[in-house]
Amino acid sequence: MPGKKLNVDWNRQLKSDINPVLLKFENYLRYRDYSPVTSERYLALVKAYLSRRGNRPTVDDAIEFRAEIANSNYSRATLNLYSAAIKSFHKMNGEGVDLPYLKLDNKLPYFLTADNILEILSGITNLKHYAMISLSFYCMLRASEVCNLDDSDLNLKDPDTADSERERTQGCHPAGKTGIRETP
Repeated sequence: MPGKKLNVDWNRQLKSDINPVLLKFENYLRYRDYSPVTSERYLALVKAYLSRRGNRPTVDDAIEFRAEIANSNYSRATLNLYSAAIKSFHKMNGEGVDLPYLKLDNKLPYFLTADNILEILSGITNLKHYAMISLSFYCMLRASEVCNLDDSDLNLKDPDTADSERERTQGCHPAGKTGIRETP
């Protein structure tokens, strides 16, 4: 076989988007046992960070970048993801970055005012949905309790009268009863 040549094309086309810094960060995340989904998300966020700050950003660049994205319309959860990804990136390079964690503001209001309830109810066009929502608001029922209601469970006459001693009755605001009475 001395006369046979290998037929290999050594002129391979490299992808233009291969960034050695991102490859190093990807390996760092993999060896630290980050989940594949988290790694993919962190890589996308760090890629955006590097596209604005270059391949060798400093700690000051990280703080400035965080301030820039804080002024945008990103949610607090997205800002915290950016912070975590940037912290991991700089930790890989042996630098410590102190980016504060923003407390998430995803809580529902403690209570709804009468105006809030009326606004919600006025947007409902389906009578069945109106009855269910008004019943849940005015009788303070959970969604599962409303879904499991039966016709025999409703007593629209007098909530203080029960058929037996073991029955539990729940009072209902008069406005809640009107939606139920209108339902066929």
